[in-house]
Amino acid sequence: NKVWVSIKAKLVKEGDNEYIDGYFEDITNKKLTKEMLNVYKYSVNISPDSAYLVNCEGKILFFNETSYKELGYNEEELNNLFIWDINPNINPITWRNLFNLLKEKKYFKEESIHRRKDGSEFYVEIISAYVIFNNDEYLSRIARNITQRKNFEEKIQTNDLRFFSTIRASGLGLYEVEGPKELLLRNVYLDERARNLLGMNVEEENIINDFWLAHIHPEDKYKVEKWDNIFEVNGDDFINIEYRYKNKFLGDIWLRHIMGALKRD
Repeated sequence: NKVWVSIKAKLVKEGDNEYIDGYFEDITNKKLTKEMLNVYKYSVNISPDSAYLVNCEGKILFFNETSYKELGYNEEELNNLFIWDINPNINPITWRNLFNLLKEKKYFKEESIHRRKDGSEFYVEIISAYVIFNNDEYLSRIARNITQRKNFEEKIQTNDLRFFSTIRASGLGLYEVEGPKELLLRNVYLDERARNLLGMNVEEENIINDFWLAHIHPEDKYKVEKWDNIFEVNGDDFINIEYRYKNKFLGDIWLRHIMGALKRD
């Protein structure tokens, strides 16, 4: 096997005699460690996420290339910054608290904000890890730009609000129950319009399945047998049925009932 060695020697004179005194040192592990560190530094530099190392005083000691690009600073400027210069949610006190927390937990994940040189801000997801080396303490932080994800989440929330507003304006009743069928007694939600259409009060929501079946017209009960298969429905498929229903407030009415199954993680 090949090994790396370090040779240290010196010329020694004794009278008219000269000779070399020296020794060999096996530095294979040191070389491999240095090579691995170079590989690690390279991988961090080309990472699509920002990476930086911060000491306990909040001074930023290292940035990767993504950090330069996302924050808009050059290398010299970044080397003069503190963590609160790029994160408006942090000040010297909160940084010390976070540092102490990481000394115990070793690892912490959070959502926060980064501020660019031009003052604009963007959402980030940060993973922090406590590091101690040669008795010096640091926090290693990896920050991922999640602006696109946050904008998508906000869009979903906006669409949900529009959907519920449309449902309420249309006069339709909306409800949700957790399955399978035999467990429909838990986590029941009906909006006010749905309760009015079914002729039930809030207390009766917990017996929605029995209450609903008891008020369907006897001649139409066969139509709701499809309900047994509702949790086998996949994708965008829905069950759409019409039946007569005895509402204790409105009397006999016709209902159109659209049901679909949704799976959640």
